[in-house]
This record gives sequence, structure tokens and C-alpha cells, in this order.
Amino acid sequence: MYLVFTASKDTYITNKIIPLQGGYRVTDANVGLASTIDIFKLYGETKIGDETPKTEISRGLLSFNVADISSSLKDKVSFDSDNFKCTLNLQDVQGSSVAPSDFTLEVYPLSRSFDEGRGQDLSSFNDLDAANFVTASHQYGNHYLWNTTGARAVGLLNSTDIDIIGSGTLAGTGTRIDLYKTQHFAKGTENLSMDITNIVSASMCGLLPTFTGSLGLLLAFTTSEETDTKTRFVKRFASRHTRNPYLRPNITVEYDDSIVDYHNMMEFNSSGSLFLRTYSNN
Repeated sequence: MYLVFTASKDTYITNKIIPLQGGYRVTDANVGLASTIDIFKLYGETKIGDETPKTEISRGLLSFNVADISSSLKDKVSFDSDNFKCTLNLQDVQGSSVAPSDFTLEVYPLSRSFDEGRGQDLSSFNDLDAANFVTASHQYGNHYLWNTTGARAVGLLNSTDIDIIGSGTLAGTGTRIDLYKTQHFAKGTENLSMDITNIVSASMCGLLPTFTGSLGLLLAFTTSEETDTKTRFVKRFASRHTRNPYLRPNITVEYDDSIVDYHNMMEFNSSGSLFLRTYSNN
């Protein structure tokens, strides 16, 4: 059996430079209603200030309601067992854009919540809202900022000065494990498909932070690819606002709910179940 859960929020944040009026960075811009999640890195492409080559990057944000996943799987699977699998799926929608090649994307669980926002200006980035490169959310007149601009402050589970969780010790394991996932894109046009079972299961068990029942994820190039001298523009995924519902970001949950009939091989002194089958009313 498998179940599909689409994202409840998604957007991307960027510090892109707009070369107007001397040039400025759009760190307060929001694109929460955009139909795509654009992941890019520009190096030395835009002039602003001195002649030092400038880096412009974007990072994706996604949120999934794990409370819905948990309730759907109640009494069907054990979240600390190996009988279910959770896969994060994002669909490539390059269109007429040329994708970069030979790069790796990482997914980290977020340590704080974010607002999707209502921005959709992808040319001049004039829509101001949260989330953006500086601010994670805005509630009741208060701005809640990322610990580091760009939401890339990474650290151990339960740390208070981080934006994303890189590793941690989950209850019952006794050892520290990595809590981020990676996928290499050789051609650049591949879909994203990552096994995030331990992230989802830990969230459902309360071992990873959730916000009103939702798990947040950050999607980005690796640190080395964000800081090198190469331009990568642009890897484009469909967002939850795309018109085609089959392209929207989702988590696919697979689990084994099959029943194996051993009635010809019953064993004494061993627990089992007896099933009665009726053919009435089909």
C-alpha cells in the first residue's frame, strides 16, 4: 500500500542582485505563490559595489503535515520499524530553461517554522513578505528571523542557535546519525527522489521538531557548491501552486499491509490469526 501527501507550504528564498539603481539584493522578497521552486547559484554574474565577484543563491523551503501522515498510518505501521518507507518527490519542470549539470542537492529538517507568503514576482522580486532570506515568519506584529541569513545555520538536534538540523542522537539509538539527505544530479534534468524515512518517522514520534503538526525542510546545493566559483542556473521544480496536481511536491509513504495465508501450516504454541471470509454481497 502507498499513500501520497502533498506539501502544505513551499517557497524559495534568495539574495539575488537586481542591477537597477546601482544594484541591490532582494533579501526581503517573497515568492510563496510562485508555481516553481528555483534553486540556483550565480557567481560573478552581476556587478554591485566593488569589483569583487558576488555570489547570488537561492534555497527552497517545504512543509508537510506529518500529523496527517501519522493519523493515516495509525494502527497500520510502527514508526520505529522497517516496514514503511517515506520518499520525498519533486518534479523537474525546466521548460525552456537550461539546467546545470553534475551537482548535488541536500535536504535538511528545519528547526523553526516559516511562512509561505503571497509573493509571486519572479522578475524584479518586488513582493515583500515572509518567508524571505532574512525573515522566517511574521506573527502578531513580530518578525522571527533566521539565525543566519539564508536559513543555513546548521547544527545538532535541540540546539537553539540553528536553522537546520544536521545530525543528532535519536531516542533509543544511542549514536549520533546524520539527519540530512543528498542526491546527485548528473544531467540536471532528473526529478528529486530522496528516502527521508528516518526524518519523517522521528518527526511523527516527537523526536524532531514540528510546528502545528508540520515538518519543515530546506533544499539547497551543498556548501561546497554554494561557495565555489561556478555558476549553476537554474534547477527548477514544480511547487504546490502549479496547475498540474501530479507535479506538486509530495511525500510518498509505502508500507506492507499484506496478509499471508498460512492456514495449511498452522503451528501450536505460536500466536496467529484466524480469518473468516464471506462471499455474501460480493
